Amino acid sequence: MRYTFQLAIAVVMCGGCTMRSTNEVREVLPSPDGTQKLVVFCRDAGATTGVNTQLSILRTDERLPNDGGNALIVDRGEAKAAWKKGGGILVTLDRTCRVFKRETFVRGTTIEYQLR
Repeated sequence: MRYTFQLAIAVVMCGGCTMRSTNEVREVLPSPDGTQKLVVFCRDAGATTGVNTQLSILRTDERLPNDGGNALIVDRGEAKAAWKKGGGILVTLDRTCRVFKRETFVRGTTIEYQLR
């Protein structure tokens, strides 16, 4: 009986451990040549995470994986992205953003950043 109670407590305490993170797509921007897309999304990993913005560069036929962004991960501010006419991506970040990941080259695409 005692071990059953301890097991029940352990299951209740770890109940949140199995919670899966989810991505909420905000915007999908196809590249000018139509071979790639830029996906702007938020990732919710539960009550302990705040509002965030993430960017992934994917092939046009590829689905967004249930994972963090492959190009940019920020919180505490806004990030806006756009494809440049000559190729590449321009990302504008609020000065208040806290940056966790900021790649300058992903899947053959150059990414430039500017603060506002």
